[in-house]
Amino acid sequence: MYPRAGLAVLALGAVGDNSIYVVGDGDVGLGTAVPQVPLHATFQPSAGIGIERTIASGGPQMWEIAAFGNGDLVLFDRTNGTGPFAARPGTPNNAIFLEEDTATINAGSWDYNFNVRLDNGSTLWADGGTGDIGLGTETPTAPLHVRRSDGNARVLVENASGSPSGGREMFKRANNGGS
Repeated sequence: MYPRAGLAVLALGAVGDNSIYVVGDGDVGLGTAVPQVPLHATFQPSAGIGIERTIASGGPQMWEIAAFGNGDLVLFDRTNGTGPFAARPGTPNNAIFLEEDTATINAGSWDYNFNVRLDNGSTLWADGGTGDIGLGTETPTAPLHVRRSDGNARVLVENASGSPSGGREMFKRANNGGS
């Protein structure tokens, strides 16, 4: 009995159940007898596909695309022991959208937050619900909220050298009502 009616199957069952299946339309199943895409891997508790470069001129490099039991999809740099990219189930369309000259975060989903964490523990936070920006805080309470714990919270507005000369307003503070 074939996994899909009318398609011939190559199965190597001696190495384990559903180890390798090639169905008549060319789809390959690793760990599944019913591949749904050209290369379909199913393993428990996680699945991974490795890509290795063995060219001596660039040095060896091993990458792995892995899906974990919690559903996370991770791109691992196995050579250097890092995981530079991860995605969670339910991530919206175009969460990261790359074009020739633009990188857009949360394209079409403007109410999502944006967070950049630095090695020193500080953070850049954009609140998708309010539009507030936090520098050093993930809970900005103003359109621009700067928080430091070293006594050095300040704002610098600077014209670079070579800017056109002449009078200009560098910083404007206005209160149009209230105290």
